[in-house]
Amino acid sequence: MFSSILTESAADEFDLLKDKWLEMLNGGNGFNISDTDFAAKIKQIQSDANTKHSRLNLAADRTYIFSNHKDPSVSSNVTGTHQSLKSLALAVSTKGCSQYGNTVWKTEIIEALKRLITNNWYNSTKSQGKQGNCNNWWDWEIATTLYDALKAGQIMNDSTITGREYIEKYKQFNSMDRAYLLRQTYGLGISMFSTRIENYESVGSPGNNRKGWHQGDGWMKLANADKTQFTDNYWPTVDSYRLPGTTVEQKTLNMIGINFWKDAEK
Repeated sequence: MFSSILTESAADEFDLLKDKWLEMLNGGNGFNISDTDFAAKIKQIQSDANTKHSRLNLAADRTYIFSNHKDPSVSSNVTGTHQSLKSLALAVSTKGCSQYGNTVWKTEIIEALKRLITNNWYNSTKSQGKQGNCNNWWDWEIATTLYDALKAGQIMNDSTITGREYIEKYKQFNSMDRAYLLRQTYGLGISMFSTRIENYESVGSPGNNRKGWHQGDGWMKLANADKTQFTDNYWPTVDSYRLPGTTVEQKTLNMIGINFWKDAEK
């Protein structure tokens, strides 16, 4: 009985999280579609979706989903396929879009997701090693994880796609110098570095993560029932010189520039 209660609680939390994520993506129902800013965004979403839908392969024996992302051995095509499906799902679920509530598109999206799974387009074993045979590990481990497909499918609230069951395990990711412990009430992660991986990076313009100096120096991250600890106020207020788990030299450091990687000590 206790196990049943835990399972139901996890399912309820998952549904709540899914609803919040959906509202973040499509704005929910509380906005005015005539508002200039919203109207411009709606136009962008439906235009992007129409472009991607024109490339959708609907053949019964298809081995790819979009004509511009045919080869799954090129990892960016896996990412591009999932992102394109997300664009279609966003248009179908966003109020004001011409595709809003389109049941034909909804069916096409769900069937495409199932086809990706059937054809083994996503296979986490391909991400082994820093590059390996997958072109870029980033596409497999960050840009296109299974949750991404799940997210797009659940935007449509399809009952045939369910959340992942609870797991309890310890995992060491040697190639990326990360360690994770999952337990029933918490998750714990430790970020390290070595000659295999840089100990921090700042990517994009004007430069994200410009105080990431010590994020690979044993930084420990704890996830538990406190769902507010890593919200919008975390990064502007956290002391980047004293991240949990780190023992570092206390000296003033410069802000990191754009597209910068700090090599690990050899």
